[in-house]
Order: sequence, then C-alpha cells, then structure tokens
Amino acid sequence: MLAAILSKLTAAAIANPAQPYGHRCTGGLRVTIIYYEKSHQFNLVLSRDRVPPSLAEWNTVLDNWPYPTRARPNPGRRNGGYYLAAMLPAHPKLL
Repeated sequence: MLAAILSKLTAAAIANPAQPYGHRCTGGLRVTIIYYEKSHQFNLVLSRDRVPPSLAEWNTVLDNWPYPTRARPNPGRRNGGYYLAAMLPAHPKLL
C-alpha cells in the first residue's frame, strides 16, 4: 500500500514540478514530495507534530520508494513540529 501511495505521489510531483504532494499516514506521520525539474531531484520530507519521525520510518519509506535509493536524512524542527528531509535523485525511467 505504501509503495502505491509513493508511486502516485512521485508521478503527481513530476507532472507538476515545484508543487508539494503529500499523504498523511497513521500515527500522524506526513510524507511530502516535491520534484525539482532543473536538478531532476525529489525533496522527500517526513514530518510529525509532536514526535519526531524515526529513522525506521525513514527507511520504511525508502524501502517502498518507486526505485532503489538511499539517502541520509537531515533532521529539523519547524512550526513546533519535527521533520526528516533529503534530496533524492530522480530515476531516468520516471522522467
């Protein structure tokens, strides 16, 4: 199910560059994806209001990403919430 959600989000992001596309998962986790056409990269952000996203959640998302990829996330806080974020290269077959 997560793999299908991520495939839809990445396809929507590619069709509309620089626009955020997201999904709210159970436990309050939000997955947001933005595609940047010039650099051919996705900005992947996992965020939550009260509890930081875990590395296990990050790895689960990457394990279900539409193509094999790995990235070390950068943690942060914004507007009272927590996030993990990283840029991921777009796979040529998706473009």
